[in-house]
Amino acid sequence: MDKILVVCSSEKGKKVYTDNLKDMGYIHVDTENNSGAARRRILVDEYNMVIIDTPLTDEFGNDLAIKIAEGGTIGVILMVKSESADMISAKVEDYGVFVISKPFTKSIFYQGVKFVFTSLRRFRALKKEQSTLKRKVEDIKRIDRAKCLLIQYNNITEEEAHRVIEKHAMNERITRREVADKIIKRYGV
Repeated sequence: MDKILVVCSSEKGKKVYTDNLKDMGYIHVDTENNSGAARRRILVDEYNMVIIDTPLTDEFGNDLAIKIAEGGTIGVILMVKSESADMISAKVEDYGVFVISKPFTKSIFYQGVKFVFTSLRRFRALKKEQSTLKRKVEDIKRIDRAKCLLIQYNNITEEEAHRVIEKHAMNERITRREVADKIIKRYGV
């Protein structure tokens, strides 16, 4: 279930955002009045999205948006007056902050929220894929290191070293990486 934090200095604004979000089906919506409270809240709770209505009482809000977005795991929407939207967008868009100009229609707000959630899901999927690929590369490096040790200490060919690792993996029902780690440990490297 998606959890959203709305940072807005006016009570009327908080109500508008929470009502719109609840109409969209988001029921886990928290609110804060300023950036300091929002920063503390984010340390304690996990959020999928933060919506910041600028200006805040203790800062404008773009620094807060950038700080949150830098983590890469929380979607950020910055609500900015239309006359300064382009200037603010140029400052924050490289960090992945989505800017919506005020005043806004319910339709624009809805599309913005959906866009940020869609982008965030895609980003998480790519990050997971990247992690998987990094792990595979590390496995290959370890297996190659183990092959080199087998070649060096047992005076065998690379093909034979490969077969040794494969055979141990099948016989012991463990991964080739685990066999490689055992070989590396055995030879004290």
